[in-house]
Amino acid sequence: MDKINTKKTQGQRKITFVDIKKKNYKDVYNYLYNNGSSSKQRIATSIDMSLPTVTTHLNKLMSKSLVRQGTLIPSNVGRRAVSYEIILDAYISIGVEIIQKQVFISAIDLKGNEIARCIIDIEYKNVDSYYEKISGLLNEFIDNEKFDVSKILGIGFTLEGLVSTDRKSISWGKILENTGLNVEVFQKHLAPDCYFMHDPKCAAFSEIWGRKELKNAIYLSLSHHLGSSIILDGKTYSGAHSMGGIIEHSTLHPDGLACYCGKKGCADPYCSLDTLTSDDETFAEFFERKSAREKDAVDRWRNFLKDLASLINNTAMLLDVEVILGGHAAKYLIEEDLHILSNLIKDITAFPDNIPTISIAKYQSNAIPTGAALIIISEFLENL
Repeated sequence: MDKINTKKTQGQRKITFVDIKKKNYKDVYNYLYNNGSSSKQRIATSIDMSLPTVTTHLNKLMSKSLVRQGTLIPSNVGRRAVSYEIILDAYISIGVEIIQKQVFISAIDLKGNEIARCIIDIEYKNVDSYYEKISGLLNEFIDNEKFDVSKILGIGFTLEGLVSTDRKSISWGKILENTGLNVEVFQKHLAPDCYFMHDPKCAAFSEIWGRKELKNAIYLSLSHHLGSSIILDGKTYSGAHSMGGIIEHSTLHPDGLACYCGKKGCADPYCSLDTLTSDDETFAEFFERKSAREKDAVDRWRNFLKDLASLINNTAMLLDVEVILGGHAAKYLIEEDLHILSNLIKDITAFPDNIPTISIAKYQSNAIPTGAALIIISEFLENL
């Protein structure tokens, strides 16, 4: 019989046999999830569980269409054993990133594999007809990909703003002027559950998912606007009012450039790509000029890195952790940029021998909508 210590310790709830069954059920699924196709016997041996118990939970998982029988496993002695494997698309989730002129859609399976994506060129407008249009395009996307709506765990939307703790409304949306927007504008047109999510935290979650060893870091999203998220103990940190890690609105230059938040001197006007590029210049064009060593582009980049170095140094004084550079700039960054940035930090920090490690985000393309979808998958697996 599988055993678990059911002794109640001070301040803890006594573990019941229902708890044990739930844990065993989850352990069987997690073993297949993390190790791939396997036999009953190997599962039982690996997680120290009796064969009858493993069989019971495998049958339950198959009845819920989460696991299926695979191929027969070759054997030199006796009958070949039946293998079992998770069904990757037993459930899926969808992430949607909405910015000023585009919408990015990403659908992923239970292992985080992107199985479909879509980019829509459309100008954002805070009106019902816009939300109805996007919802209609999402329904078309679901139909075209032949997704079973009942198997969609949820749809996560990001709209460049802070999100309420219940993920049902935009609590602060200065960029798109949509403060107070309720997720019902989408939900009334869509069958799957809909949620709002904070875009930099979604991008940071993509990094957490892809780098299992990542525990503590500051994630800076260098895009049209500066975004940020703090990663602590392998999780994004939100704080008491879902405002933890909003580094872009820390004061970088007192009484400096005007920020969209209404204040002056925030980090965003100095460390966003919109500030870096000229009005008639795309990000790709700027970085092409920088790569060609055009003086004007090199000078602008150097000034940009000086401000970014100040921001990183300030945050490093609070959190002695790795700094990850993501966002639209990530795919253009090279090791030389990191070297220059590190030297600029050394010039201004009180601790030049202990500057933070700076790295380029591993997940660059579609990190925000993928991260929104991954958060939904992660919560499903956690509550299995």
